[in-house]
Amino acid sequence: MSFLGTCFWATSLGALALACGGSDNTTVNGPDSSTTNDAQNPNDSSGGDTSVSDGAVADTSTPVDSGACPDEHGFYTVMISGQGCGDLNAKAPQCIAQQVCKINMSSQVPNGPAALNGMADLMMDGSFMMAAIKEGTVNRTGCVGAWDSNANTLTVDCGGVMTSQSCRAVLTRTSFKCP
Repeated sequence: MSFLGTCFWATSLGALALACGGSDNTTVNGPDSSTTNDAQNPNDSSGGDTSVSDGAVADTSTPVDSGACPDEHGFYTVMISGQGCGDLNAKAPQCIAQQVCKINMSSQVPNGPAALNGMADLMMDGSFMMAAIKEGTVNRTGCVGAWDSNANTLTVDCGGVMTSQSCRAVLTRTSFKCP
């Protein structure tokens, strides 16, 4: 299969994407070796224009294969358990941005404490160890995380010596886009 047109590579949130401008003719080397006119195709981002200035952007509404690590980016709900969660606000908006095998958990609220804020280096299974994460207004170290790709959940455990120091947050992805 060959396409006439202009293409370029773009990166967004650690993902590599190929964007093509399209052209008036698309040659498909199939059994009939036909040439079709796709300029009227609504999926053709340029409508026949071969320039690359049509503002193509990466689609972040679906999972992005980040290579060696599973995709964990998106918007999450938070459920907490343990007496060591302090003022962690489980109702605060929670986002995770990802660049290859690094995640950045961010939660911002105008007034009061947030949910989880911090960075972690992912392993091949999506888990992490020894992360420094801010839970609400409390800085925690030695946090571990476990990713469940079937349930789209990330369990963050910032344990302690006793149950009064333990905090476990289960983040459930609800969308691939953060508001």
